[in-house]
Amino acid sequence: MSKLRKFFASPGHFWRDFLLKLYPEDLDGSNPARPETHRFAAPVHAPADHQPPEAYPITFPIDVVYTWVDGQDPKWLARKNAALARSGAPAAAIGPARFACRGELRYSLRSLERYAPWVNHVYFVTDGQVPPWLDTTNDRVSIVDHTEIIERQYLPTFNSHVIEAHLHRIAGLAEHYLYFNDDVMLGRPTTPGHFFAANGNAHLFLTQAQTPSGPVTPHDNPTQVAAKNARELLYRRFGQQMRFKFAHAVHPQLRSVNERIAAEFAREIAASCSNRFRGRTDLAFATYLAPNYTYLTGRADLRTIHYAYFNVRSPLAIRFYRALLARRGTERAPHSICLNDIDVTGACIESLLQQEVVFLERYFPGSSCFERTDGMEVQSEVLSYGAGAYGPESPSRTSC
Repeated sequence: MSKLRKFFASPGHFWRDFLLKLYPEDLDGSNPARPETHRFAAPVHAPADHQPPEAYPITFPIDVVYTWVDGQDPKWLARKNAALARSGAPAAAIGPARFACRGELRYSLRSLERYAPWVNHVYFVTDGQVPPWLDTTNDRVSIVDHTEIIERQYLPTFNSHVIEAHLHRIAGLAEHYLYFNDDVMLGRPTTPGHFFAANGNAHLFLTQAQTPSGPVTPHDNPTQVAAKNARELLYRRFGQQMRFKFAHAVHPQLRSVNERIAAEFAREIAASCSNRFRGRTDLAFATYLAPNYTYLTGRADLRTIHYAYFNVRSPLAIRFYRALLARRGTERAPHSICLNDIDVTGACIESLLQQEVVFLERYFPGSSCFERTDGMEVQSEVLSYGAGAYGPESPSRTSC
């Protein structure tokens, strides 16, 4: 009877506890049945970091593209609320966590400088916004406004699927680029060979998690809808029924292939882009359609990557932070860390979000060359939060 009361009083906590018993947490990824709500594993069935020797050096440039939004910006909020009043978008498509910003981008750039110094140029795709701490005088940095790559009739857009379907249109973007969400960071040293082959092919990181079978249903969340729509296009084009998801990590992309996809599925992409917020005709371009199309046309191969992916609003986040800090600087550290933000309710949410910032400053101390040197924003944030669950260490900061 107590379980029944818990189900009606707090269904989110009921299912969390139920799934944790069904799929007990395993920080080494040896439980293949666990769904990809929390992951700390190497995908498919290969060891964590078995890269073949790089017999042929990679000489082509590799760029990085970030999508970023400041969901607290009053001007942006006014545009969002005006569009929302006309849209009738589902709650899952407009939750505050989808647009939240707690400075993760700053730490992602620190990880880029520390663990991928070979990156050529970094592009930030934004809606009329610039992070106040970003050093825009850095010649490796470019701000790309939505108006530069997305057709006017689709703007303003608050749909990440729409934005991702236009990244290949960035002027000057290299043929080979890595797509980062702003909540994705590198957790250990990487080489170009982790993401691309010397012959130009992309490396794709498949997981054991699967997109639900069958057509789109009213019960599917926006992410499942976009993946299913993309899967249908792939089936019509190749006769292949794609099932598995790719790791919630860094996404290697080929510009020429994405241009080809945009031309081949122009009608379906246009229907997707008409959704100001996530909708029933959405396509998961960068994370499902493009990688599968790239593989099926012989421009990609399957590799492994050690990655961590979890919800920062989950009580389990503290456990992941401790595990990550314990593995930092070792061969057991993940190549990619995604601090995903999924809307949940609970009394401890604010404390959990504060611990995220504490963790980030511990894992990525000191500023990067991408940060302005005339402010102390990170230090102020962390000192106001305190050391939390990670001990009394004070945050460090160095100049570029």
